[in-house]
Amino acid sequence: MERPSPHVGPLWSGRWSEPVADPPAPPRAGFRKPLIIGLLIGTLLIGGPIGGVTGGVVGSWAATRFAGVRTTPVVTATTPSVPAQPIAATSTDLTALYEQVVKSVAQVNVRTGRGSGIGSALVVDQNGHLLTNNHVVEGATQVTIRFANGQSYQARVLGRDPAGDLAVLEASLPASIPPLPLADSDQVKPGQRAIAIGSPEGLSFSITAGIVSGVDRTAGAGGSRPLSGLIQTDAAINPGNSGGPLLNERGEVIGVITLGTTNLQNIGFAIPSNTARRLLSRLIAGEIIQHPWLGITAAPAENSDGVLVADVAANSPASRAGLRPGDVITSLAGKPTPTLDELRKVLDEQEVGRTVPIEVRRGGQRLTLSVTLQAWPAQLP
Repeated sequence: MERPSPHVGPLWSGRWSEPVADPPAPPRAGFRKPLIIGLLIGTLLIGGPIGGVTGGVVGSWAATRFAGVRTTPVVTATTPSVPAQPIAATSTDLTALYEQVVKSVAQVNVRTGRGSGIGSALVVDQNGHLLTNNHVVEGATQVTIRFANGQSYQARVLGRDPAGDLAVLEASLPASIPPLPLADSDQVKPGQRAIAIGSPEGLSFSITAGIVSGVDRTAGAGGSRPLSGLIQTDAAINPGNSGGPLLNERGEVIGVITLGTTNLQNIGFAIPSNTARRLLSRLIAGEIIQHPWLGITAAPAENSDGVLVADVAANSPASRAGLRPGDVITSLAGKPTPTLDELRKVLDEQEVGRTVPIEVRRGGQRLTLSVTLQAWPAQLP
């Protein structure tokens, strides 16, 4: 686990608090110790202990997350309904956009055996499914969602992606609540308008606006899988915004808000809508998503078409495959991996338990090894 940089503050995206407009909850107790968060060079993309920032900034931040994990019953999958049409709004008409979008955003009040918390969620279809963060509902014994019109509904957690920080809720919602359309997040570019709606600090259904500050960012929690491909925004993101939508000026969801900062200003992150879309049907089906783990610390290889292995975790898939520090990975599963981003993307495409070839350059030799991928561990060895 990295040591926090003295000039960088904590990352968080949810907060522990007593529910707003909800019956009194048990005393808060047993909070999880802060996790260490680092914007990465790219090393933790694959599973190692080095922190930094893709693109150059180095630092590690502490994250406060909801505690506990509880597996919920698997339910039969339903096909998400076709999203509603984008909301027409000019770049300055945020009032009209808010009035349309806020109807589809929920405040999430969660109770666990250790206390209570607040987050946000967004309606994604007309079958009563909502997207939120896994850390908002992790360990939940009771989930209540409340809308801007004052109506509240009991919800249950269906599928979760603990390592990707996504989850789906299900509730019996009226047809009058329209789903929010998911945008193509691959088309999002820095400088575009970004609007966040949620319940920061318990201030229900707040709107903040800014721009997309960057794309394809990576942020990671010490000892756990980093989040990659994130959208960075300067729209104010505070505790309670977690799981709410990050929107473009057409009212389309470009991301699900996941991380924000405290001591640093105007830096927040959202999971791209395309990532959520790709996993949505599996989450609705009640699946607990697993991500493949290789088990190396990696860095860009100078003047090379591959990725340098800096370290290999003990008892990891990489160590069992025979990878060594100093190896340069040139392909995985038959696909070239000239950069850290390419290696991460190819790895994420693989299935847990699958055995795939991995080509490396070791000194003057080119070797083809076989690696059997396993699920990303809750804590790195």
